[in-house]
Amino acid sequence: MSSSFLDVRMKYNPLFYGSSCTGVARQSSMDRLREVCRAAIENLVRLRIASFNQKADIVSTTELGRVASQYYVDPESVARFASAFSECHSNDGVLSYKKLLALLATSKEFESLRVRREEQGEIDSLSGCVDRVKETFEGGSDGGGGRGRKSGKGKGKQLLKQLSGRPGKGKHKGNRELCPYDLDGGIEEYSHEHKVFVLVQVHISGGDPTTGSLISDTNYIMQNAPRILRAMFEIALSIQLPHTAVRLLELATAVEHKTWHFMSPLWHVVGTNRLTGDVVRRLEQHSAVSHMRLDNVENILALDNQEIRTITGLKDVGPLVKRAAMRIPRLELIAEARPVSCRILKLDVVLRCTFEWEKRLHGSSVGFWVMVYDPINSVLHHSERVMFDKAMANSNVTLPLAVRLDPDVYDGEYPRTLYVWSIPDNWAGKGTLQSIEVNLTGLIVPEESGEYTNVPLFSPLSKRAMHWPEAESLFGFDYFNPLQTSYFHRCYHSEGNVIIGAPTGSGKTIAAELCLLQMLRDHPQRKAVYIAPLKTLVRERVNDWQKFRAVGASLVEITGDVLPDSDALRTASILVTTPEKFDAVSRHWQTKRFVQLVGLVIIDECHLLGTDRGPVLESIVSRLRFISDRYAEAHKIRFLGLTTSVANPQDMADWLGVADTHTFNFPPSARPVSLETHIQHSPSSPVIVFVSSRRQTRLTAQALIAFSSIDDSAQGLGFDVIAKLPRDDLQMESDSMLDPDAKRCLQYGIGLHHAGMTTGDRSLVEKLFLSQRIKLVIATSTLAWGVNMPSYCVIVKGCQYFDGATKRYTNYSVTDIMQMIGRAGRPQFCQERRERLIQRLAMQRGVSDVNKWLQSIDVEELLAAHPEPESVAVVLCHNPSKPFFRRFLYDPFPVESAMSGKLEDTLVAEIASGLIASVDDLRDWLHYTFYYRRVPTNPGYYSLIPEDIGYDLSEGYGIDGKRDIMREAGDAHAIMRANEAIDILTEARCIDVINNTEFRATSLGHLASLFYLNHTSAVMLHECLFKSHPNRYPPMSADSDSDYVPTNWVTALMEAMAACAEFEQVPVRHNEDNDMEHMVAQELRQTRRAPDGTDVFEGGLRMVPPGCLPPGSPSYKTHILLQTQLSRALPGGAPTMPCADFWLDLASVMDQAVRLSAAAIECAAGCRLSDDRIIGVRSMIDACRLSAGLVQGLWPDSDSRLCLQSIRERLTPKSHLAVLDRLSQAGLPSLAHMAHLGVGNTQQKKALRQVLQRVMGGDISDIIRDIARVPLVSVRVEKGENPHERERETDQAKKETQGATTVGPTVYDITEGERGGEREREGQAFLCVMPTTELRVTLRHIGTIPGMFRSEIFPKQKPHSVYVAVCVPPPHVTDDVIAQWEREGYDYSEATKDWPVVVHKRVAFDRSTRFAFQIQSRRRFLCMYVLSDTYLGTDQCYVLDTRGGQVIVDTNTK
Repeated sequence: MSSSFLDVRMKYNPLFYGSSCTGVARQSSMDRLREVCRAAIENLVRLRIASFNQKADIVSTTELGRVASQYYVDPESVARFASAFSECHSNDGVLSYKKLLALLATSKEFESLRVRREEQGEIDSLSGCVDRVKETFEGGSDGGGGRGRKSGKGKGKQLLKQLSGRPGKGKHKGNRELCPYDLDGGIEEYSHEHKVFVLVQVHISGGDPTTGSLISDTNYIMQNAPRILRAMFEIALSIQLPHTAVRLLELATAVEHKTWHFMSPLWHVVGTNRLTGDVVRRLEQHSAVSHMRLDNVENILALDNQEIRTITGLKDVGPLVKRAAMRIPRLELIAEARPVSCRILKLDVVLRCTFEWEKRLHGSSVGFWVMVYDPINSVLHHSERVMFDKAMANSNVTLPLAVRLDPDVYDGEYPRTLYVWSIPDNWAGKGTLQSIEVNLTGLIVPEESGEYTNVPLFSPLSKRAMHWPEAESLFGFDYFNPLQTSYFHRCYHSEGNVIIGAPTGSGKTIAAELCLLQMLRDHPQRKAVYIAPLKTLVRERVNDWQKFRAVGASLVEITGDVLPDSDALRTASILVTTPEKFDAVSRHWQTKRFVQLVGLVIIDECHLLGTDRGPVLESIVSRLRFISDRYAEAHKIRFLGLTTSVANPQDMADWLGVADTHTFNFPPSARPVSLETHIQHSPSSPVIVFVSSRRQTRLTAQALIAFSSIDDSAQGLGFDVIAKLPRDDLQMESDSMLDPDAKRCLQYGIGLHHAGMTTGDRSLVEKLFLSQRIKLVIATSTLAWGVNMPSYCVIVKGCQYFDGATKRYTNYSVTDIMQMIGRAGRPQFCQERRERLIQRLAMQRGVSDVNKWLQSIDVEELLAAHPEPESVAVVLCHNPSKPFFRRFLYDPFPVESAMSGKLEDTLVAEIASGLIASVDDLRDWLHYTFYYRRVPTNPGYYSLIPEDIGYDLSEGYGIDGKRDIMREAGDAHAIMRANEAIDILTEARCIDVINNTEFRATSLGHLASLFYLNHTSAVMLHECLFKSHPNRYPPMSADSDSDYVPTNWVTALMEAMAACAEFEQVPVRHNEDNDMEHMVAQELRQTRRAPDGTDVFEGGLRMVPPGCLPPGSPSYKTHILLQTQLSRALPGGAPTMPCADFWLDLASVMDQAVRLSAAAIECAAGCRLSDDRIIGVRSMIDACRLSAGLVQGLWPDSDSRLCLQSIRERLTPKSHLAVLDRLSQAGLPSLAHMAHLGVGNTQQKKALRQVLQRVMGGDISDIIRDIARVPLVSVRVEKGENPHERERETDQAKKETQGATTVGPTVYDITEGERGGEREREGQAFLCVMPTTELRVTLRHIGTIPGMFRSEIFPKQKPHSVYVAVCVPPPHVTDDVIAQWEREGYDYSEATKDWPVVVHKRVAFDRSTRFAFQIQSRRRFLCMYVLSDTYLGTDQCYVLDTRGGQVIVDTNTK
């Protein structure tokens, strides 16, 4: 207020503003201003608009204050409305429409209106009626109507006559009251309230006053009434009056659209699609005189065209009426309730639009208010506004709601019934409110659980109790804290499983380190696996645990970014990995020696079992425990579970096999560092602010910088951590940052931290914050999980984030909030705060020698006399969510299992690995799951109802008897769910069920397990292959270096990949659907005419995403991102991205796309079509080239020479075709030609340099270097012995020692008519014995041995893989034809692409590798392809003559 004009005038004329003469002399201007402010605040507190903490001198708003500010309504009006609603709520009543209109008229905004003498007659006329038909439309349900006033005289009669004479012009003219509601008894006649009460009704009814002053006043009222009514609506919601709130929303919509709530909603669409008001009026009249209510949309849609014609008496209006009714916004509601605890109910509300979208009527979006209401106890549990756009209109939107049951209201029982309402936010009319009943009588209330471990009171234990000096040196402290002391002996001197639940920041990582040291001491030959949910947390643990080298332990990281070789895995003692990566590795435990040596599994953050990633954790533990108990009796696996405090520790302990003596679950308040939850800030201490998005990090930092620079008083509020001007001491660090926003903010002492920044930028911010060179970091929630950056104060700026999948703001989970709060204060940083406090106290006392002073006093007594919180957490949330977070931040939810939703994918992996081979195996495996344990404990959460149990639990079976019954019912339910999953997998052809007792994985099942795919994705890839075979599209464009002509499977495969379940979580943020439409419109198909006259694609988007991918959906965005990746290395470049978030999404898409493309290769090579035909090798070639294109940033038909980055950098969009043409004319038409010359003799290398120098010019050393990195493979094929005459070599470990890694199953198929084995003919079985040919294949890298591939376009590490496929000619291609090809030198490379693949193998090797194929075929000629999945243009094709010499092919001699 010191910047206001009021302050200026009070200084010069204080008497005018209420100061006395003595007060002027005694008070300063600031004191007088403070009195004015305090008086205003006290007035707002009286009106319940604000709250005032006098002790802290802090003012904060209330929910009423928020409404007053948002809708710009006078505080006294808001207080008046709230008082009326509260009185109604206390009387269990519902305000009528008439009462609500009267309350609106009392708003202070209308006090300036006056009723003039000349207006009284017309007001009387307007408040009369043409005839009484109110009961017709409202049916007397409201009770607010009555006999209307008699029509006035003079102008009133003329007005009514005028209105009655125009029955066809408007929907409200004719037989309709202008004022359906009489004057309320509490309103004085001819007052301004009377005037507002009448004019609002006249406006809704479509009446037009004739007096100029009334016209002006009506306009003024209509400018304010909708805003005030919507404010009243939100006030009613906050006071939990849903019926009143719905009526207020109907009145607000009625004012906005001039349509009463009791009228047909069809009036909204009158004038569109040739629907007239006369038709709607006839329907309303028929509804008034018959039992058929035709003012409801559902009833209108139930009529056929003939019935509508009979009712209206008009021809051909039936389709018009039904088409108009289909455009009325309405939702289909489905609700499922599941108990979480005795006080929390999870309610999943599914919303689906059931109307036809028309942009002219609905605009860009339509809003609905969704409410959850308990009518018996009069409790409004939830209200939310949900927005739908056109892209969401055809999909389901799920609202996951947590309903908190107040124990004072429900007393440990669930309500019998809940109602879910939906009403359009901007559409009036009868029947627009929809409701469904959720019956909760069948839910079983789970028992109260959550016993906590008491914090011990004995002295902390010294680290010398380990009796291992090298291990003691790993810890940077002398004593364990009380929590660590309590579980020290269980972790370090025991081999039993342990579970520890403790709040974030209590030092649980020490428990993991103690268990690691125990394993290294007692079982040094075993391996430990640490599983963390995020790669950033894995990376932090890898950096921190390098210290274990001091005790002789080595460590490796296994993530999508780091792929250690077999030697590193064999020698490492500690494996640090993510759940998904170790799940994929452990599925093949029979062939992975390092998995068999695992002796300790540490699961961090295992309370995430109930999240989307929970089934992965659950499957890992279930698999390893199953293997340990069944196959590894001599070497048991020890489990350590680390979690936050949970409500059901016993279930988690039972799942991990933990004894009661090894189970620790400390209360959430048991923090070694005390946490203050009130708002308090130390200006000299570090602060972390958590925001919901990357964009919010930038906006929040800019707002803080602006506020700190313009207001000197901000420094006293803790803003001295922000510089007013750029800091010179941070200039060097800010210059080194790549992110422009982070660079700008760092200059002012603010660090930004989010996933969109580079690793170097994030590491720099972390380093500066930990060294306290900057004391403010603004970060997204990922920082709470991934990086150990403790601070004094943590501020959670909002508890909601925008969910791109549902396009709505969603609450953070309590786990996420607790993780953020946990960054406030860590034990290892408290000593520094104590030292700073002592230094400050010494300075205040003028002490010169601090050490001597400390020896003369009691330090603990001194610190106790000057208490200062060790950490502070501030959670800013929406006011309705405040009770929820206050209640459950320190009273955690029980952890539930999410396995049921992912059971199909888990089972297909276990069946493919051989772990589950029968029904008995399935039952045994289920007993090891967390899902099996939670179903009996909380059956209602897993949709188990009393009817499924078969017993009446109210008959007094006792606690133990009820538990036995629930355990039996839970077992049956789990088996039933497993059988459902088996049926789904069988129908999807992922497994085969033999004799109803045994299971066997099919090729699709192996595909899903091997490449870690959702089973639906494997089926989708197979269906894509089936649908696109054998039809082909015309060529995409010409390719100068090969005869490759892509089939339609390339585009079909991209479509299938984009629709896979792996991309369902690709975020579509706010307005990104419009950004994608703009991209498709602006960046589509950039082509250029080549010298040979063909059009060559050179950048941008190549095609419009197919119609099966809904616009604005994750699959639609994925398709655009895949095209972007395939265009990045083209001369025209990738399409212009709308924002940096698209590039980050592309990186996440590529993590899945490479794996899916590898799965597509295997699918094309090993799967059959539904009619048992084998697919030709052409589809396998397409998939390999698409995989290589994704890695290189090129389309499959692009020029292979563009794989060289040094050549791409020298090309421009205008000149690249001419340059490539000159290279072709000079004898370098492809990458393969260049690479072979690069490893040739001296003369060939010299010729290569000369051509490149002449065409490219300048320094070509980088081109020569890139050419040398291209992997060239020499091939040698020999004919081996008959495999039936010697033993088969199958030792996998021996193959690995030779440097070869074989990935994927070897498939032995043969062509139609030559298939060996048992076949049925005419009901009889016979055995067809086929001759077997063994082919010994030797592959060797020529020149430089390629390491892991990595580039700017593909920054991940990827091994160079080679696919070797052997094909057999189809029956119509005889051996004589092939022999003639050989004699005539025919180019058979195109003809052999239709030959079916009978055996294939994927190998990744260093120098060389050798393997053998066994082929059953009578054919003399075979064809072998050697395909690369990393480089374009390096594929090889050979025709093999099996009747020739011993050596069939040897490219080493060429």
